[in-house]
Amino acid sequence: DMSEAGVIPRALRALFLHLRDEKASRTDSAHHRYDYAVKVQFLELYGEDIRDLLQPNPSGPEAPKLSIRDGRAGVEPEVVNIKEVKVANSE
Repeated sequence: DMSEAGVIPRALRALFLHLRDEKASRTDSAHHRYDYAVKVQFLELYGEDIRDLLQPNPSGPEAPKLSIRDGRAGVEPEVVNIKEVKVANSE
């Protein structure tokens, strides 16, 4: 039930609805092909700790050590060693 969903599920649903609509509106045009790939990361920041919530045990000893690397000019900061998952829908 989306009426009780949080911010992340709602944002993903809106993103995929928009992508679906864009792809459908461009299907008829031979000049404009609309392809996309969506990758997600899910992390928790708590004090100085960064946890990768896509890991089976984000607090366990086998969880990778994460750090934030500042981006250079024009590049966004990134989380080093975080798991990234390709997704095809908002589920």
